[in-house]
Amino acid sequence: MRAFIIVLLRAICKKEIFIIVLFQMILFYPIGIILAQAPDTLWTKIFKGYLSGSASLGSNSIQQTSDGGYIITGTTDVSESQEVLLIKTNENGDTLWTKTFGSGVGHSVQQTSDGGYALFNSTLFIKTDSTGDTLWTKLLPDFCNSARQTSDGGYIITAYTVCWGCSHSIVTRTNSSGEILWIRDFGPGSNIHSAQQTSDGGFIIAGENPDLEKLDSIGNTLWTQSIGGGYHVPKYVQQTSDGGYIIAGWSYSGLNFNISLVKTDANGHNIWIKTFGGNLDDFATSVQQTFDGGYVVTGVSNYDYSTFFGNLVVIKTDSNGNSLWTKTFEGGVGNSILQTSDGGYIVAGQNISPDNPGIWLIRFAPDVTAVDEHQNPTAKDYRLHQNYPNPFNPSTAISYHLSVSTQVSLKVYDVLGNEVASLVNGEQNSGSHSINFNAAQLSSGIYFYRLDTENFSETKPMLLIK
Repeated sequence: MRAFIIVLLRAICKKEIFIIVLFQMILFYPIGIILAQAPDTLWTKIFKGYLSGSASLGSNSIQQTSDGGYIITGTTDVSESQEVLLIKTNENGDTLWTKTFGSGVGHSVQQTSDGGYALFNSTLFIKTDSTGDTLWTKLLPDFCNSARQTSDGGYIITAYTVCWGCSHSIVTRTNSSGEILWIRDFGPGSNIHSAQQTSDGGFIIAGENPDLEKLDSIGNTLWTQSIGGGYHVPKYVQQTSDGGYIIAGWSYSGLNFNISLVKTDANGHNIWIKTFGGNLDDFATSVQQTFDGGYVVTGVSNYDYSTFFGNLVVIKTDSNGNSLWTKTFEGGVGNSILQTSDGGYIVAGQNISPDNPGIWLIRFAPDVTAVDEHQNPTAKDYRLHQNYPNPFNPSTAISYHLSVSTQVSLKVYDVLGNEVASLVNGEQNSGSHSINFNAAQLSSGIYFYRLDTENFSETKPMLLIK
């Protein structure tokens, strides 16, 4: 079967068919068939008690760093006042250092190209070095609730302001130095929760009034869409590999709130809506498209307002939003989820158990897969490794092993099947090889690298986050 697909791919010249075959190979072969079984939990960590009398309240943002570890921001409670908290860990979740930055709530953190970090609390944009020491700060125009990096190293920030009893949302665009490029005010009654730069250089925003809105590169509205099917609160939005969008949040069923997952096309029209819930209230806070084209969602399930108690939940779906597996952890809330470079997952959130409160990290193994036993025997001597680091910005290493000297092609493709880089094209000796790929000129998103030899072909995904 595999040999047939390879021959077919090489024989096809029409781009549309190339894309279809390429995606079938990337997403379904040779990885195998995903079993409907939740992956193992590799480790959990709870962080608290950094300062005398302190107890961590929860994490709002996590990112895997270039060294394979993690950077987390959230909030710590010190002497009855909240302080912004920044934690750096290794790949096993062990603390390397912690920093606090005065009063406020840490909403977002991202590693920058110089190895430092960009941290956003309620009112400040804080730039640090690689050890968390402050380099500079910029005052934000209003109360930040989310921030994400743009392709030029700047940021798109959502915030809210309150005046004379009414609230409204603003979106701010900055450069990498925190200088404001433009501000868009959405007026009274707006409540924007999430924004992301899109592949065309514009932006997508999600929230309440508007539900979903597309902006151009300077913040002008291109279109606005409502998410149908009743009452929905869009909490987090991400552009998907097909140019559309995935939105996670919650909806009202008439009895309680359920986790809502909505897939749209590139113009914001609904393709499907899925809900997940139990007997009490369920809310989603974060969603990511995964390497297999599906989605992973986190939030809280069975939340009881009378006791302020619920369970941290993680749901994995296929590309059509059908549930593959669910994992719950008693006494918690998931605030941020991402897929790790090895195909596993990590969740950052809050343990709300009265006996052990604090920032909660939960690390999962990759999904359980079934391997095709009819694989070409010769291919066992060839290996294409997962790039490292992954996610990356802007450089990553791609390593592979050749069993014999052979003609080698190593190319990088975008999600539409367009070739964006040719890294190797020629004869190479047997043994291990490593190539550095620099994506400084590319925008954030999912890319695929493909190794072709006379007897072996394999494709793997990688994630560029700027």
